[in-house]
Amino acid sequence: MAIYEAFIELVCVNCGAVFRPPIGTTQKTFPAVIERESTHCAQVIELVSRERALRVRIQAGFADLDRDMDTADLFAHRLALARLEVAINREKVALLASMRHAPPGAR
Repeated sequence: MAIYEAFIELVCVNCGAVFRPPIGTTQKTFPAVIERESTHCAQVIELVSRERALRVRIQAGFADLDRDMDTADLFAHRLALARLEVAINREKVALLASMRHAPPGAR
């Protein structure tokens, strides 16, 4: 059983990025490595999309909110959006740390 080191490059199914398998990976496990990496890539792409949508919503200045909204409600709404943004970012960073490549626009 041959062990592949620096000369093998695998390709992500989602974004087409080229990445190297972990050291010690055998040829038999390449499909599993590609599947895991591609699954994580799809998750990161989805998180980036959600993060962008949330930023647009925050930057819009809550134009959709009712003008009669109580200040406490407005504060609670902004706090909830900020917490959501932090949670999305944490999840994205954790996934990127476990990946061999970064999808375009993810960092």
